[in-house]
Amino acid sequence: MTYLKNNKNMKNWINKEYILDNNLLLSHGGTNDIIKDYITKFWNEIVETELSQSLGSGGDKHLFLMFRIKFNNNQIATVGQLKKINLEDKEYFIEYIIDVIDLKTDIYTEIPINFIIFSYGVREGLAPTKSLENKELKFQSWYNNKLPIAWNPNNYGTVLKHKGNLWIIAINNKITVHIDQIIRKKNSINLVEYYKNNKLMYKWKDTQTNPSIPNSFNREIGKSTYHFKNTELILVRLIKKTNPLIKTKIDNTRATKFITMDL
Repeated sequence: MTYLKNNKNMKNWINKEYILDNNLLLSHGGTNDIIKDYITKFWNEIVETELSQSLGSGGDKHLFLMFRIKFNNNQIATVGQLKKINLEDKEYFIEYIIDVIDLKTDIYTEIPINFIIFSYGVREGLAPTKSLENKELKFQSWYNNKLPIAWNPNNYGTVLKHKGNLWIIAINNKITVHIDQIIRKKNSINLVEYYKNNKLMYKWKDTQTNPSIPNSFNREIGKSTYHFKNTELILVRLIKKTNPLIKTKIDNTRATKFITMDL
């Protein structure tokens, strides 16, 4: 293990490195078991030791944790963002790292890697409880799928990547959304793509209606427009195709046979 003490922000940071037997070429969804095995190994060797001992000595602690990979060309890449981790957060961290790798471009799938590196530091207190899915998030039912009702991308779930106006967010371990946010003085827009098991399912446009009222926007999806105010659905507009009116011929003969009945 190596120790990092470059500055105040990086004090007491430690690198735990695992060398791979063979140069590993990551593939989307094809290396999940390997990632899970190494995170579990790190958890058993480091996390449980560090945090279990802190519990026994009094006072809760958590880890600052980053997952890194070293390519065979000696370049090092950080996968995802720094996370604050408690002892019970192993499954969350596994799902998070796998989701990030599955969404990355070909840089992770074209260059073999020979090291997996965990950079960590022990900090005082417990980290906030985590979940890939935002438990307070409301959903709109759409063809047996649940579409998030939220304007702020941060409220969708776990942010996997954010650069400029582009967001990639995990709602859970199967569903992600890509958001292109167009900021305007009035009527800002979110262009949203909804992916399930890495397959594009739906696209829609959310147009903000009142910035002073949270989660108030119009959603255009398919041929429908849904109006939300503070996450509550207040109006639905649906465009339906109708047949044109056809002029009929007038019957010049008068019918004289009638039947009547009382109920």
